[in-house]
Amino acid sequence: MKKTVLTQLLVYSLILSLNACSNAMFVTTTAGGALNQQGRTFSDTVSDQVITYRAIKVISNTPSLQKTSRIVIVTFNHNVLLVGQTPNETLKKEAETLIRKVPNVKNIYNDITIQPPLNTYEQGNDGAITANIKSRMFSTTNLRGRNIKVITENSVVYMMGAVSKSEGNVAAEVARNSAGVKKVVKLFEYTSKN
Repeated sequence: MKKTVLTQLLVYSLILSLNACSNAMFVTTTAGGALNQQGRTFSDTVSDQVITYRAIKVISNTPSLQKTSRIVIVTFNHNVLLVGQTPNETLKKEAETLIRKVPNVKNIYNDITIQPPLNTYEQGNDGAITANIKSRMFSTTNLRGRNIKVITENSVVYMMGAVSKSEGNVAAEVARNSAGVKKVVKLFEYTSKN
């Protein structure tokens, strides 16, 4: 019975991931990803994926945002990061208002910028920055196996995860010293250990 439930959750998670990809024209779920899932339960991960899926769905079903904006949605421990581009402040606020209605969202960090959507080259550059940072973090002894999400948008690096203050500082320093990074935004949840 336990194995059947686990299998069903795994299939559900996979379906959510595939559905998120189908909406990639309007919303991308992440320009980064978790370094690994150490310290998080399967339930935590699925819960974040459900929030992300629902957020993508609500944004994708809003014509004013779908047609004019590029919004990236990332969730960690029920905290939602919104980045991307939209043509005006009204649409930026509308995106946040819609996400507030998604069940189980704890906090929203809305860093959507008012500008035209990034082109393919700029998005590729962000992906390369993220890959470089994740690689450098993996080779940093203090950060091996940490659950840190790295998201890069328009050369601004966002970091999410549950870390100690010292781990957060080391991770931010690794990002700050990476090629092409304009700014590092730490959105960590700090654990009690140093």
